[in-house]
Amino acid sequence: EYGGISVPRTMLIAMAVSGALAALAGAIDYGVAGRIQSTVSFLGKGFDGIAVALIGKNEPIGVVLAAIIFGALSAGNTELQMVAHVPKDVTTIIQGLIILFMVAPDVIRQLLPFLRHEEGETP
Repeated sequence: EYGGISVPRTMLIAMAVSGALAALAGAIDYGVAGRIQSTVSFLGKGFDGIAVALIGKNEPIGVVLAAIIFGALSAGNTELQMVAHVPKDVTTIIQGLIILFMVAPDVIRQLLPFLRHEEGETP
């Protein structure tokens, strides 16, 4: 506002551009030629995106590194099934453990003042 930029207009443009990019990504994933690929794999991408953002702590470099890790796990899933006869659920368990161990310290840090307060200490 200080520089004369309209905040509502800028927010609207940013949302329109991000929506257009998301639609483009969805069109590529669904198949531009009109055929619909696997809907099940498409539905899981939103949950993977939330997990990647959570692990990367919404920092650009962290999100890129988390996306590479999750992408490698997803890409290696088929190879593990074929070669090592490992069930595909193992990669889901590994992803869950990664999320748990990355997020648990932050949750404990936020709960620690409340736990100390219950023990009689002052936060």
